[in-house]
Amino acid sequence: MDRKGILKICLLFILMSCREIFEPEIAFVDFGFLVVEGHIEVGGNEVANIRLSRTRSIYDSLPSVPVTQAEVWAESDTGNKYFFVHSANGNYRQEENLPFEQNYRLQIRLNNGLSYASDWMSPYRTPSIENIYFEKEEEGVFVYLDASAGNQSGFLFWTYEEVWQFATPFTSLFKFDTEINDLVIREDPINICFNENNPGRILLADTESMDDGKVNRQEITRIPNESEKLGIRYSIEVIQRSINPDAFEFWEVLRKNTEDVGGIFSPMPSEIPGNIKSLDNPEEPVIGFVGLGSTERKRIYINFTDISPWRARIPDYINCALTDTIEPLQFATFFSTRRFIPLASIETEDPEEGFKIKYLTTTVFCADCRSRGTLEKPEFWEER
Repeated sequence: MDRKGILKICLLFILMSCREIFEPEIAFVDFGFLVVEGHIEVGGNEVANIRLSRTRSIYDSLPSVPVTQAEVWAESDTGNKYFFVHSANGNYRQEENLPFEQNYRLQIRLNNGLSYASDWMSPYRTPSIENIYFEKEEEGVFVYLDASAGNQSGFLFWTYEEVWQFATPFTSLFKFDTEINDLVIREDPINICFNENNPGRILLADTESMDDGKVNRQEITRIPNESEKLGIRYSIEVIQRSINPDAFEFWEVLRKNTEDVGGIFSPMPSEIPGNIKSLDNPEEPVIGFVGLGSTERKRIYINFTDISPWRARIPDYINCALTDTIEPLQFATFFSTRRFIPLASIETEDPEEGFKIKYLTTTVFCADCRSRGTLEKPEFWEER
């Protein structure tokens, strides 16, 4: 099978891993193709990252295997080398600043001696993000972006990262102390946590077709009605990069294949026009595209009060309810299993025993947000 045919089959398997499960009658094959992802930062705006991995068979539980113990560096057309450092899981971090006045290519040497390189690339300065804003509409909340003119490459690429706060249906005011077999007041709340989403959605624009090359009202994402993301406080950071025509073609093909390929009878994916080649075997399939240039970022926050009224609905909590109301003598038996959690105390009146203090309870999942998020606040997070 020729290189083009192998690439088509490989891309189909990668895309099918994100779709409905289908089990064709084909033999087990461990493709093991090298996948190169990432960006080389020029100008020093941020720390860039290159990720190396290998594809697996469609029947493997893991979609890819990280490639470690490789040498990764950016080479300039003047002979300078800028090395990347392996951090973890096949990720290689750029350590040095690269100046704009040179052309670059990525070089990779694996621990088995095989070498790979990207095409030579010229860096582009990415125009600034002027504004990120949101509008509440009938279908939900839409997030838009405006970008400055002056994009020399003619093409822009965006990704984004979301972080939001959510709350459990119940709040626990007490915790069970196993040393004294009694309840004590909970000092740190566990009902509000953070969650995040890095969707990997492909967003592209041809700025040459726009008036004066300026981007207006580029839709970044839409948040549907009742989404938990806007239940308390939400933040989105948009990453913008100027890309060359080859990169635009690569991402456009990948976007179309991701959106259009839905089953075995759908159109066959196009060949990936990547910019990474094997230096030892020109026929070896290598998947991926490495970008080069500067990066622009901008972050905004949206509060619940900004889009009120908003009824956040979390499907995971639909079945949450109060469980038993218990007395102090039941603490050890009830809470030692760590299935239940105390909420608040209530006074009850019994005709024979008079007033008694009892405690409302629920399952841990319904009052401890750490079951589906983290209490740790992101470093960038700003309070209202």
